[in-house]
Amino acid sequence: MKKKEVKEKICRVIDENSEKIIALAKEIEAKPELGYKEFKTSKKIANFFDELGLSYKEELSITGVKANLKEKTNGPNIAILGELDGVICFDSPKADKETGASHTCGHHLQMAAMLGSAIGLKKSKIEDNLDDNVTFMSVPSEEYIEFLEGCFERKVN
Repeated sequence: MKKKEVKEKICRVIDENSEKIIALAKEIEAKPELGYKEFKTSKKIANFFDELGLSYKEELSITGVKANLKEKTNGPNIAILGELDGVICFDSPKADKETGASHTCGHHLQMAAMLGSAIGLKKSKIEDNLDDNVTFMSVPSEEYIEFLEGCFERKVN
């Protein structure tokens, strides 16, 4: 299959599943969770991978989940990631009333892009046309990295 045909097939599958992808983004946005507490979101991602027929690993760095397009490959591996966590922003109209968590940084959209890519690549059945592998990763607590670095710099426990 030519590169152009592969691309068209993947894009067609993504377009056919656009409502599902948008719905997932809205579900994630509606229930934001703070770093290392993204348990419901990570379960949603694991269920999504399961429904798509991808093998996956959970509880990576507490709440991370990753799935591979292929079981094994000797070629390069490309990662597509989406960040799970929200930030504290009580002023956001979509913030969780208790925690203040919200997806004001757009992580729900990153997740939608990653999940949409998984749909496009898996449902188009193009794995056999690829020498490479693709890993889909939902990454926990990205927003806490600078906070933790600052704590170490100030020697805060």
